[in-house]
Amino acid sequence: MRVFDFPLLALQQSPDIDGSTRLMLECTSMLIGFGTIAFAVRLVRRVGRHHAPRTELSRRTLKQFASDVGRCWSWGAGAGFAGLGVLCCRPSIIGS
Repeated sequence: MRVFDFPLLALQQSPDIDGSTRLMLECTSMLIGFGTIAFAVRLVRRVGRHHAPRTELSRRTLKQFASDVGRCWSWGAGAGFAGLGVLCCRPSIIGS
C-alpha cells in the first residue's frame, strides 16, 4: 500500500469521521497528490535537461516531432469534444 492511499482509505473506511479530522485527511491527501505531481514535473525537467539535443539537426528534428505530436493531440482532442457534443445533443444515442 502506498503512503498517499492512507488518508483516502481512512475516509472511505470510516464515513462517520467528524468535520475537523475529515478536513485534515482531505487536505493531507491533496497535499500528497500535488507534491507527487510537483516531484514528477521536477524529475521530467531534470531528465529533459540531461538528454537535451546538442546539435542543431537534433534540435530541429525534436522540434518537428513535438509539433507533429501537438498537432495529433489537438486533432484527437477536437474529435473527442465533437463526439461529446454529439452525445450531449442527442441523448437517444446513449440509450436513454
